[in-house]
Amino acid sequence: MALKNTKAMLEKALKEGYAIPAFNICNMESAQAVAEVAAEKNVPVIISVSEGAGKYAGYDYIKA
Repeated sequence: MALKNTKAMLEKALKEGYAIPAFNICNMESAQAVAEVAAEKNVPVIISVSEGAGKYAGYDYIKA
């Protein structure tokens, strides 16, 4: 699953009439589950993380 520009994702969704769910993750298991299902279903998702969780886990690690 590739990282994409959120604005472009939302503009496409609006134009084509579908929603993109956003998931606020609090651990890597949640992030992995969301990413795996999104990839399996071939659908876009937004994965967000709090500043504290991002600093704790490391943003580079989360992006990977």
